Amino acid sequence: MSDSERLHDKIARLGEDFGATPGGWRVLRADNPEALTGLLLREVEETVLTRCLVVEGGSGGPARIIVAAGRILALETAESAISGADGFEDPGDFAVALASALRAYVGGQTALRLRSERTDFAPGPGDPRCPAAQVAGLLRPGAAGGKGLRAFADMLSDHALAWRLSGNGTAGAGGDDGSGPQDRVEALAAYLRDHRPDIDAQLDVALGGAGRPGCILLATAGADDIRLVCARADGAYLAMLLSPSAQADIAARWSAVFSA
Repeated sequence: MSDSERLHDKIARLGEDFGATPGGWRVLRADNPEALTGLLLREVEETVLTRCLVVEGGSGGPARIIVAAGRILALETAESAISGADGFEDPGDFAVALASALRAYVGGQTALRLRSERTDFAPGPGDPRCPAAQVAGLLRPGAAGGKGLRAFADMLSDHALAWRLSGNGTAGAGGDDGSGPQDRVEALAAYLRDHRPDIDAQLDVALGGAGRPGCILLATAGADDIRLVCARADGAYLAMLLSPSAQADIAARWSAVFSA
């Protein structure tokens, strides 16, 4: 969606989805905390100019979300203050931190108050800016099976040489998806197809139970420290060739998607 389309859509919805309150506040309401967080992140996604979204009603008092062009630049709550200046080398780490802080802030609430104000916040030229959709993907209820594995793959995409996802309606009617050089994606597809029993056996041993969702790192034949990630969740399987730079963060990335 273009910036002009975001503005047009937002203007069309003002006064329809949210109840106005004195002082420029609007009320976000939803049936559950997950849906409420989704509404809040939709506000972020539709904010084009650099603004501070002030939110009340969550844990510990007001929260302040610095937003520009549908991306989060910083988040401050009573419990945490997170910005791109905190030294996040990987945008995925920034997304995980933001998702965790938002989940904690919203807690069990089903309503929040929101207003927008100008801000002079200026991010550094190299500071990450996290798309609202990326955070929403981590917090979306039912992030399991192919959808969860796709979110997991997206978080590691900057470090993946190639990946292949198979099964459980992951994309289109065929239920398959992938990214990377075609020869590598095809090789990973063949591996998932031909070695499914071996993959399951290794995951069963590593995870301590048959059929449990999870992921493991396996060595490859090369001497360049590239690892093969094998993961499964609810009938879907993922194989990914991963560079050394993200191998230490696998457990945290997995938990961010599947422990919501």
